Amino acid sequence: MDLFAIIRETILLAVGIPVLVYCIRILLMLGGKSAMAKMFLRRGLTLRFSKLLVAFSSFAFVTSVFLYLYVSTGFDPFRIAGGVFGMGSAALMLLALKTMYEILR
Repeated sequence: MDLFAIIRETILLAVGIPVLVYCIRILLMLGGKSAMAKMFLRRGLTLRFSKLLVAFSSFAFVTSVFLYLYVSTGFDPFRIAGGVFGMGSAALMLLALKTMYEILR
């Protein structure tokens, strides 16, 4: 039994449920007429949202590189580093969606 995998999947599940809730709420809010106006009026939050998306993309890319290296070499530290960056990317996505929710609220 792999303890790191259990911890990683538990964290991803704990982060994934709020991500799903925020996605549904955001999609429901985007149907309103004032959604685009709020995004442009709240410039600071919109910039924060964009920065968090770029950080998420960077972490997700690093995750895929480390996991590719693990699959290619079988070297366990690559798997652990990939898992840590994967958890970080999930957390960054949660923060980005929370910021978008704040913008539209």
